[in-house]
Amino acid sequence: MIRVTIFEDNKHLRETFQLLLESADGFSCTGAFPDCRDIIENLETTPCDIVLMDIEMPGMNGIDATKLIRQRLPHLLVLIQTVFNEDEFIFNAICAGANGYILKSTTPLGYLEAI
Repeated sequence: MIRVTIFEDNKHLRETFQLLLESADGFSCTGAFPDCRDIIENLETTPCDIVLMDIEMPGMNGIDATKLIRQRLPHLLVLIQTVFNEDEFIFNAICAGANGYILKSTTPLGYLEAI
């Protein structure tokens, strides 16, 4: 079972990803949060294998959150998701320590394969 925690500010997308994970064999959603305000506490209290991280959120963005995860919970995998298909965003995500990068326009099956 692959345990996934979601950080996504868009409520509709957050709930859609949560439903996708819960309905797919071999996946579970261990948490879904609208921001990264208490990210380390949330990740420590709801253990997971991979974080699905939105790149643009209010407060702490996904790049800074990924850096914090790398410092405090280096074993966690981070998959950055965004609408931006630009080299600069991809480069910044990878430099921050993300294990992968996925566009929000990706199909549900594509998301599951990436995770």
